[in-house]
Amino acid sequence: MVFQFGIKPEGEYFLTFVSDGAQELYELSPEDIKNNIGLIFNLVKPEQVPLFQVAIEESRRNLTEFFFEYEITTHTGHHKWLKVHSVPYVAANDTILWNGLVVDITEYKLREIQLEEAIRKADHANQAKTNFLANMSHEIRTPINAILGFTELLQDNIGAQEQRSQLELVYESGQNLLAIINDILDLSKIEADKLSLNYQGTNVRKLIINVVKIFRLQIESKKINVAINIDDCIFQKFI
Repeated sequence: MVFQFGIKPEGEYFLTFVSDGAQELYELSPEDIKNNIGLIFNLVKPEQVPLFQVAIEESRRNLTEFFFEYEITTHTGHHKWLKVHSVPYVAANDTILWNGLVVDITEYKLREIQLEEAIRKADHANQAKTNFLANMSHEIRTPINAILGFTELLQDNIGAQEQRSQLELVYESGQNLLAIINDILDLSKIEADKLSLNYQGTNVRKLIINVVKIFRLQIESKKINVAINIDDCIFQKFI
């Protein structure tokens, strides 16, 4: 709908022109709206009327472009979102006139509301996942720590080298599993924006040897020859 709206120096609102689009938007005839601009405000959501008027006054005072989105309910019960855009200028006798346009943005607003609801549900699901990961990680760490503790005790009480080596492999595998669980906890911290970096040295030689040990049984079962050759120039630890 195209319109020309004005405010007289004493503050009276009036319309000099309203296009035929008023009938479709407001279900009111252009003539009725021209004769009584209050008919439009009667359709506007009550809590938005003061905001509407404040925005008009600000545009009048500063001669700035007028933008406003508002909800209406027509006399037949149709609910709509409308957007008005107009440009003011000073006319004769200090009257302020706005040439503007009103468009129906109901479909856009409905999509916006649906998107906000989808984002809210996604955030809720993501928080539930984070809580689940954190809780399950703590639950899993407790028995793993017990296994690691008993493995250390067995290592101290078994003399046979082969069995000690096997227990060492169990212990190191448990430590690796514990590290993975800690990584899961770190993931939940990242999502909660609570992760802090912890710089510490990593023994590269030991890391490589332990990786081979962990996969030793699979390597032997597939009859694969794996040789570790670490150059002496490689630092003992990296950070």
